[in-house]
Amino acid sequence: MSLTHKGVNYDTGTNYGASGALSREVWRPELARLEIQAIRDQLRCNAIGIFGTDVDRLAQAASVALELGLYVWLQPRLVDADPHQIVDHLADAARAAEQLRRQYPAVNINVGCELTIFSAGIIPGST
Repeated sequence: MSLTHKGVNYDTGTNYGASGALSREVWRPELARLEIQAIRDQLRCNAIGIFGTDVDRLAQAASVALELGLYVWLQPRLVDADPHQIVDHLADAARAAEQLRRQYPAVNINVGCELTIFSAGIIPGST
């Protein structure tokens, strides 16, 4: 049995801290293209998980990956937000994913990845 999808995760910038700063402070689309090409060519991946907070960055990176023939899983992440903010953020990401899917069928959205770890109010308990 062989794996259909072989890939790695790619962070476009995630808001892990209370400051709201992203884990990838500077976003350069041309650098993202080079990094995603390396994931395809040097790591020999045919898929990529693209995660982060900024939906525009997610869409830009996904578009590059799809142009390069990779299967894409979008993973929008909004750390320590309330459930209403999370739903709005997921809706924005879903719209971006649908726009991409119209041109490239090899895109999927993963909305539950680590949601219970990074978000308050999803399951009972303070931590």
